[in-house]
Amino acid sequence: MVAARALYEINRIRSLSFQLYVSHNIWDWSKGEGRAKAMSEDEWLQHTDLVLEQLVGIGDELCRFLTLPTSSRSYHRMLKS
Repeated sequence: MVAARALYEINRIRSLSFQLYVSHNIWDWSKGEGRAKAMSEDEWLQHTDLVLEQLVGIGDELCRFLTLPTSSRSYHRMLKS
């Protein structure tokens, strides 16, 4: 049950990240004009590369945080030495 819930939450994060990435492609955030004036292809590539870099960084930090050892495991490691 817990594993299924974890997979569901991972899927939600993945979906949110994808939607965030796509929204930066189709929305003109700088002028608030929405889809009326989307970016040119060169601007889009530069911007989406930066967005993707940030999303990968968020994913890496989240993975690092979620795979940290628990405090009880750290305690046992200290007792072994």
